[in-house]
Amino acid sequence: MIRILSIIPALLLAWVTTVSIAEEMPTGKPGVATAGLVQVSAIVEAVDLKTRTVTLRGEDGKVTTLQVSKEARNLDQVEVGDVLEAQYYESVVIFAQDAAGDLAPEVQSAAARTAKGDKPGMAVSETVVIKVVVEAINYDTRVITLKGPEGNTMTKRVDDSVKRLNEVKQGDEIVIKLTTAFAVTVRKP
Repeated sequence: MIRILSIIPALLLAWVTTVSIAEEMPTGKPGVATAGLVQVSAIVEAVDLKTRTVTLRGEDGKVTTLQVSKEARNLDQVEVGDVLEAQYYESVVIFAQDAAGDLAPEVQSAAARTAKGDKPGMAVSETVVIKVVVEAINYDTRVITLKGPEGNTMTKRVDDSVKRLNEVKQGDEIVIKLTTAFAVTVRKP
């Protein structure tokens, strides 16, 4: 629970400072959404099965040696010259909705890895949904006070780029949905 609650300020800051790229949210009330994908690849320079380390040369030529955990299966299938590809995706959707009453955080996680004997690969994803309540809002100064699921409050100025703030009312909920996903695959060049 502490991990979830510690991200609330950062996510709310995104809401009060992010340019809206999605005018209509699921509720028809104002909100913002942002997403990004980072992809990197590296060439396997060395594999040491005894110490479970892999040395990689990145696209920029930089060489890095990584310790591979015992949970990662099929390390013995990795060969010098193989290509390791990694992708990291993150999206944040923040929108207002009429009060629904339940502020309990929701977490959904999934993980998968390649079958024994295949080249190593894995993927993990997690979606966290957090709700806070609008305790007070001043439309002239664009200052909003939010109350979290544990009763903590935060007061912030909402950036001018957030449109339709006048449609957010005291008692509304602000829903914050953070999705992250990470995948790694190893393949022949």
